[in-house]
Amino acid sequence: MPVLDDNARSSTVEGHRYSGIGLACGAGRRMMKQVALPIQASDTKEKKLDRRWKDLDESLEELQQLLGGKAG
Repeated sequence: MPVLDDNARSSTVEGHRYSGIGLACGAGRRMMKQVALPIQASDTKEKKLDRRWKDLDESLEELQQLLGGKAG
């Protein structure tokens, strides 16, 4: 799962750790949070999956609004 921080971000992919500067814009931070939602859903019990996917859907709508409707 990505680690979010105002100054840096860090992710691990197939055992390799990647780090970089933090995301300064609201859209970038929102996208990083969206990355975590399907990961959380994959570790969720069946009865809570609907809520996880609803959270992702709401997050995507918020990102589209943040980008002024230009995201799709």
